[in-house]
Amino acid sequence: SEAVLLYDIGIGIDAKNPLLWANRGRALVVLGRYNEALQSYNQALALDPSLAATAKDKGDLLKNFGYYDDALAAYTLAFNTSPDNLEFALAKADLEKETGRYPEAFASYERILAGIQDNKPALSGKADVLAGLGRYGEAISIYDRVIASSPDDAELLAHRAYALNALG
Repeated sequence: SEAVLLYDIGIGIDAKNPLLWANRGRALVVLGRYNEALQSYNQALALDPSLAATAKDKGDLLKNFGYYDDALAAYTLAFNTSPDNLEFALAKADLEKETGRYPEAFASYERILAGIQDNKPALSGKADVLAGLGRYGEAISIYDRVIASSPDDAELLAHRAYALNALG
């Protein structure tokens, strides 16, 4: 694509510019050239590890291909670089939950909720983690709280039903 070509020209002029590498990676993802995109993200982060959005993009790419440990490392870098960014915090917490790292996910959701008590994704994630830990009563209580503000959320209703069924 023309965008990648222009980034390549820019990199030829200033190969130490991490934003050129990062944006090249994003352009390559759009084209479905994922291995090259990952190389561009890696180069950008090697030049400037504080590029939190690039670390998040790298994590998304790795997660989509099932490289969960590497994705979690990228999400952790994004979060550690920008700990007040809700998107980065949720990406990290959600992947911890999805990969069964329940104690870590619980702590991550708690950190989010300490700052934003009514964050629906964090509350439902915390409830899912509690259910995963077998703490169904606590999970149901949180599901009830979230469902009160989103009564048409079929996924939340299904998660609550699962917890109720497991509780007996």
